[in-house]
Amino acid sequence: MTQDQLREFYDNYFYYIILGGFGFGLVVGIVPLILGIKKGKRNLGVIAIAVGAITGALSPLLCLIVTTVFTVVILIKPKEKISSDPVETTSESIN
Repeated sequence: MTQDQLREFYDNYFYYIILGGFGFGLVVGIVPLILGIKKGKRNLGVIAIAVGAITGALSPLLCLIVTTVFTVVILIKPKEKISSDPVETTSESIN
């Protein structure tokens, strides 16, 4: 395939290539999403699938790197404890 043929192919199928990369990013982003839900870090999982889809449209290799980083962060980061009282007051601070 010559350079002109390759350029013509890319020009004709540009949107399909971007759509394929976007789909690849969604499929790869499902892994950190499922892990995030199981580990109690749903927000990180949702961010991972969104960023994976966007970077997949740009570059599938970049998508693999980004989703791998999100997966490692989800697995290593400890679960955050949510307190029932967002503002902790003590009797000393009220006086």
